[in-house]
Amino acid sequence: MAKKKQHGAGAICSVLLKYLHPSKYISEKFENYSNKDRLENCIEFRQEIKTVNNKKQVVILVHHPDHDDQELYAVKRWMKVVTEGAVEHIFQDQDEDILIDETPNEIQEEVNQIDEVVFRAGGHAEDIALVRAQGLDIDDDNLPAPENIPVDNNVELPAGVVDVNVELGWGWSGIDQRKQLNIPNQRANIAGITNDAMEHVSFVGMFFLLFPKSLLETIIQETNKKLDHPTNLGEFLRWIGLWFLLSTISGFKRTDFWSMKPIELYEGAPYRLNEFMSSTRFEAILSSLTLTKESAPSYKDRFWEVREMIECWNEHMRKNFIPSWVSCLDESMSIWFNRWTCPGWVYCPRKPHPYGNEYHSICCGLSGIMYSIEMVEGKDRPREKIDPNDKTCGKTGALLLRLTQSIFTTGKVVILDSGFCVLKAIIALRKKGVFASALVKKRRYWPRYVPGPAMAAHMETKKVGECDSLRGTLDGVPYDLFALKEPDYIMKLMSTYGGLTIPSHQRESKRIWEENGENRRTTFRYTEPFANHFNYRHAVDDHNNLRHGLPSIESTIVTHCWPVRVFSFILSITEVNVFKSFEYFVWKQDQIPTSFVKFRKRMAQAFINNDYLRQEQPTDSTRGRKRRKLEHSFRTAPRHASKFVGGRWQKNQEQNTNNMCAKVLVVKNKFELIVLVWLGIGCVKIVTLNT
Repeated sequence: MAKKKQHGAGAICSVLLKYLHPSKYISEKFENYSNKDRLENCIEFRQEIKTVNNKKQVVILVHHPDHDDQELYAVKRWMKVVTEGAVEHIFQDQDEDILIDETPNEIQEEVNQIDEVVFRAGGHAEDIALVRAQGLDIDDDNLPAPENIPVDNNVELPAGVVDVNVELGWGWSGIDQRKQLNIPNQRANIAGITNDAMEHVSFVGMFFLLFPKSLLETIIQETNKKLDHPTNLGEFLRWIGLWFLLSTISGFKRTDFWSMKPIELYEGAPYRLNEFMSSTRFEAILSSLTLTKESAPSYKDRFWEVREMIECWNEHMRKNFIPSWVSCLDESMSIWFNRWTCPGWVYCPRKPHPYGNEYHSICCGLSGIMYSIEMVEGKDRPREKIDPNDKTCGKTGALLLRLTQSIFTTGKVVILDSGFCVLKAIIALRKKGVFASALVKKRRYWPRYVPGPAMAAHMETKKVGECDSLRGTLDGVPYDLFALKEPDYIMKLMSTYGGLTIPSHQRESKRIWEENGENRRTTFRYTEPFANHFNYRHAVDDHNNLRHGLPSIESTIVTHCWPVRVFSFILSITEVNVFKSFEYFVWKQDQIPTSFVKFRKRMAQAFINNDYLRQEQPTDSTRGRKRRKLEHSFRTAPRHASKFVGGRWQKNQEQNTNNMCAKVLVVKNKFELIVLVWLGIGCVKIVTLNT
């Protein structure tokens, strides 16, 4: 066995770029590097202990001919020595077992580049200011949309943007623009699948209704280029199923599930996965996972490895899923801690998991199925990918148009939170045949065309629960600013549909407050825009809560490769969509699993034992079963032998000249022993015996 080459001053080594530090320097110097790219010809000069991945670890510092002024380093275990240095300069071994502590089933991205106080920050103004002082991107709930920032009178408006005077008048016009078009409130549906057929769809079948099979085939094709033994669809689905199964329990190392030790009550993982796939094979597929067939573009684009995957998923959902009459648009977070290895990294203090990638996402209000996502790219967005609609509709308007593309011209409704309260954007949706309402909130400024103080003064004399409407028109499209009197504030909605009518099925709402030292109480029913807002505003949050609930897929698939995290994000979205589909289309009330983890176990079982495995395995064409490997051996029969019984030859007393030179071919398989006996020239006797 070849001796392992040792680290030392003057040794030449190579290391994957994703493991090389400082991460910020690497991300700036190497555009569009992939998970497999290496930096060769690094010259080692020192070994020391640094804090990496929030732990004290042994690192090797190197110089590189192309980066003379920059000290680079990586954890020792990731460095591959190509040529050793002088023997007297070999580094002494450090106690790496103490320094390196693998934490199972937790997110292990590197966090040392960001001050630790950032990860203790909350949503208060002081915390947000602290994070902003670190130079990090923040999605602050108090920041106004770009279109709502007042324009200096001395600055010319951008081309295509016109500041329109709005005619305002209190009192609803009596016309609901949506009802005037006689648009029904439709249920959600999956294209081409009837309700009767839906009841017979399997877990894997439902998965492929909501996840593009072509994307999996592309991933398998590209992954096979790096695998010694290619995988197929059946095995890859089993690989995904094993991830589902691993995500039903936490607190163990991944290797524990492939341990050769017997299962014990008080030690180790509660089950073993060796019968389904070897640990070596499982890790080989993970390390070779390639998510796109596209090559890196000529310009800098840090998102190029995941664009094809996200666009393919969105296109598949546009073709296959028909959302109901109402949808909710909000944000979702994918957890990742290292700013420098995560394009589009953002801190979103109002979210339960505030660090990582933020996605704008839209869910069907009735079924809860998420059907379109878009990553917030922020400052990392390349100029070549800027949407032309940004200039004509504004950034918010262009975003809403991209996410609602599948419901254009349908007259359906989108519920928006205050971050999307831009009148021009809502009007742009209306021109595409989509109605919308957005919560009005003062984010440093009141949204443009919203007279917040005047509305508050008008509603001051109203009773709690009373509503009124402020009419307006922009670009010839009518809209309303609805106001609802609450005990301590005025709730406002900007809407292109609805009125001051109360839905017939709307239940009563109750308010209790203190006024002049006395407890007051009242009941009322919401008018239509407010009723829809409260009924459907939580659709995306409910979806996110299921996805983030521990143990989760994203926390189980521990990875240093950011594109793999995006894949796990889309995989977990699809898993929740499958659950929501069965809940909405198939299951009756008594069939719904009592917990999401129970559903995941059933999903894992279906993927591990999927039908594609049986179709792809070689079978015997005559018996319909696997071919068995036969063992052949030639033996010489002893003199006077006539039978072979119980593993022994039986001999006759009389000498048989034909048997003196007999040869036998012994063929073994699982069930029987077949003996071919040559009795002289051209004479064959076949004896079949049970073993």
